[in-house]
Amino acid sequence: MESSREMSNRSSPAPASLPLLGWLPAGLWAGGVAALIRGRAHRAAILRVLHGPSNTERHLVDWDAGFALQEALPWSVLAGVVAAWIASRAASSPSRRRVRWLTALTTAVLLAALGAPLASARLRAGWHGSLTGDDLLLLLPLALAGALGLLLSTLRVARLAEAGHKAMFLSGPVATLVAFVLGIWVPANVARVRISHAPTFERRTVVLDLLARPDLRTVLTSHPDRPPAVGVLTPALDQHFDSADKSALIMPPPCSVEVQLPADLESGVLRVAAALDLVLRTQLPSGVEHATVDFRLSRNGEVVWSTRLRTERAVTGAWDPAAWTWRHAGGAAGIPVQSGDRLLFETSIPEGDPGKTLDPDLLAVGFGGLVIESGIQTPRARASEQAPNVVLVVMDSLRVDRLHCYGYDKHTSPALDALAERGVRFTNVYSTSSWTWPSVASILTGLPAEAHGVTGIDSCTLHRSFTRLPEVLQARGYTTAAFLANHLISSERNFDQGFETFASFGRRIRKSADVVPAALRWLDGHAGVRFFLYLHLADPHTPHSPDPDQLARLGGALPEDFPERGLEGLSSTRLQALRSQGVLPPLLPRHEAWVHDVYDASVATGDFWLGKLLERLEELGLSESTVVLFTADHGEELLDRDRVGHGHGLHGELVRVPFVVPVRASAQGSSRRPWSPTGMWRTPSLGWPGPSCRVWGTVARWSRSAVDCHRGRLSSRRQRDLGAVAAPSRSTASGAGTGSCTGWTRMVES
Repeated sequence: MESSREMSNRSSPAPASLPLLGWLPAGLWAGGVAALIRGRAHRAAILRVLHGPSNTERHLVDWDAGFALQEALPWSVLAGVVAAWIASRAASSPSRRRVRWLTALTTAVLLAALGAPLASARLRAGWHGSLTGDDLLLLLPLALAGALGLLLSTLRVARLAEAGHKAMFLSGPVATLVAFVLGIWVPANVARVRISHAPTFERRTVVLDLLARPDLRTVLTSHPDRPPAVGVLTPALDQHFDSADKSALIMPPPCSVEVQLPADLESGVLRVAAALDLVLRTQLPSGVEHATVDFRLSRNGEVVWSTRLRTERAVTGAWDPAAWTWRHAGGAAGIPVQSGDRLLFETSIPEGDPGKTLDPDLLAVGFGGLVIESGIQTPRARASEQAPNVVLVVMDSLRVDRLHCYGYDKHTSPALDALAERGVRFTNVYSTSSWTWPSVASILTGLPAEAHGVTGIDSCTLHRSFTRLPEVLQARGYTTAAFLANHLISSERNFDQGFETFASFGRRIRKSADVVPAALRWLDGHAGVRFFLYLHLADPHTPHSPDPDQLARLGGALPEDFPERGLEGLSSTRLQALRSQGVLPPLLPRHEAWVHDVYDASVATGDFWLGKLLERLEELGLSESTVVLFTADHGEELLDRDRVGHGHGLHGELVRVPFVVPVRASAQGSSRRPWSPTGMWRTPSLGWPGPSCRVWGTVARWSRSAVDCHRGRLSSRRQRDLGAVAAPSRSTASGAGTGSCTGWTRMVES
């Protein structure tokens, strides 16, 4: 006997199949809504990571969300149409079990259209961790979209179609047209508008070097025994303050010089600073305890900036840094100027001041810098196969023989080993110097030290006339940033030129734990643009403070009787004994073992943070579109020839450095072959497609000096010969005729 339910099913006619225009509008509606929600989820996930984004970062996120919406729209519409078709099949099915199954399948397809972005790399990085109340509010649209899909399938589009004129806006030609407009055209135009508003950045370039244009200067008044002249001013020999050497217009007071700006000059910003040279402080004659100099800058007859500097007799071990640093006119903003402006620079000594009695040769005072910068609004770009992102990682004081991928028996560098396995590992690479300033200047400019002139503490400012690698990349739409653990690479010495973001962390050596998190935070906010990131790490640099986990992994324990000042303390103690006793005391085996153990653990600590960087690139989906270069600025002596540290010689452990570059999968396996540095410039052999060789070649050419130092340069005599011609080389490059290269002997071991 058949049940009443079965009899009812037999008596009910099977629903008619739904025509195309009956279910297609619902699919277009669902797909468009899903795409818009995916774009919103993409934006919300990135903002969640940034924690208080700046206006620039918000603009970048909105721009990136436009691309996300554009990429999501085809897939979302396809999923919506498929879901609507499945729902129509469910509506025309006589079997309730089949209806339930197709209803669940419809909902799954719609949720897949919505949930796909949550499985993407950037959104996984944004939504990792526990959910907060704010996160639930951001996820609410996804829940509503899921409910929409369930409603779509439950209402059974067939019944809506059967309603005829009552459902004219839900099915039929009119509904299809409306659904196309609102489900495809509107989201597509939202994406187009967001993408068309491409963010820009201000690319600052030097348009006029006033020191190189004597034809623009007119001397109005000058000291009777010493007229103004272009030279170099050095307020103090101290690496911790803004007191380094600058090319300057030296104006012994009283003096006034007028500069007439050209009529065809673009409006820009004047960068100028005033200072007293250290000769004034160190050579005050007996009976003169202090001297005071007033500086004044006028524009078209109106005083726009003035300052007073006072120097007192130098006392050994005591000096005021505030009095021996550069005073910058207009601060960080500079002084706005435009074509045809008349600039008047003046120096004077107040009446009654003892400085009026000084010999003019001691009155080395004046205005340094004296360049005019112009800002060019440059549109940002997105990374592509032809123009990939570039990350340059420089590890300070890193010996190449302490890396496992270069043959060391300890596993100090697992992250770099993995990078080398899928790249090219150069085996004969030499830095241009054995300490940071000259080496980094060479990496950024592509010039040897004798050309760029950064050679010593009295010649440590990189002249603005030299084009830097980040400037070249900025002109190609790259967003540039530097995060630096070594305070020597400072904006005061012009190393920031070409970097939109330049982050230093105080006036001492920092470890990666203080630097890398900030760089990763920057990556989160700039993953949607084409970028160049320079990351300078310094874990192998003294003082050593390795991560305890890395020290435990590699082994090693600090001896109780090891000097408190670490490696420097050990070296100074032994040298003092040498001076007093005439013989170098023997090194205790436990002390020697600790020197190597703590250095190895420090190398491993830096490699750990390199791994964090590579992991974040992977999480953000940037691994395939980013070129990661790894090298070191110089090496380190660890009791080799009873010496520690660096900067005092040019032995192999001081100037031989690692260099690892990426390759495409088709070129992998070459990392095990010895490579000549010149092999790097043959970019097609690295597996990159032809168009990208332009970008890769730019990086390669500008990095060339970091690996193009031949063994012949280890000759002390050759170094001194180069020092004899270094100043003219710098003068020619800068156009100022004032270069100084007196620091060669500092890094030459006799």
